[in-house]
Amino acid sequence: MTDRVLRFTIPGKPHGHQRHRARVVKAGKRAFATFYDTAGNKAFKALCQDAFNKANDFGWDPVGPMELDVTAVFNCTKPPRKREPHKESWRVKKPDIDNIVKGVMDAMNGLGYIDDSQVVLLHARKYEARQGEPARIHVGLSHMLDGMAPPG
Repeated sequence: MTDRVLRFTIPGKPHGHQRHRARVVKAGKRAFATFYDTAGNKAFKALCQDAFNKANDFGWDPVGPMELDVTAVFNCTKPPRKREPHKESWRVKKPDIDNIVKGVMDAMNGLGYIDDSQVVLLHARKYEARQGEPARIHVGLSHMLDGMAPPG
């Protein structure tokens, strides 16, 4: 149960968050590892933040417990049919749903919430769209209502 919901759509194929990469840097006789984010992660993060900023026309408050709803929609991978077009179906292929959600949550840090630890309720799903529909990710972010106690 929430009050106001900020909804936005991230266009394009859903992106599964990849692990950070490491490289060895030598400084004189010493060597140490540095970590960096992949180009795909950076591009997805920018796309996600841009979609959030376009939808945030009322001054979103990033404080308090949050509910996050993520729906990843992939292109239909089956060959097209004219008589009876393909309908929506659950996607049981890569990328994994948790990696898609991780990418969205990381991109929202500092915008939708101060830190992704504020997300206390999460809904996620992924499916293949009907024939001819574009790939995208629908995101809904909302504050938990005051007085809502955790179950138990």
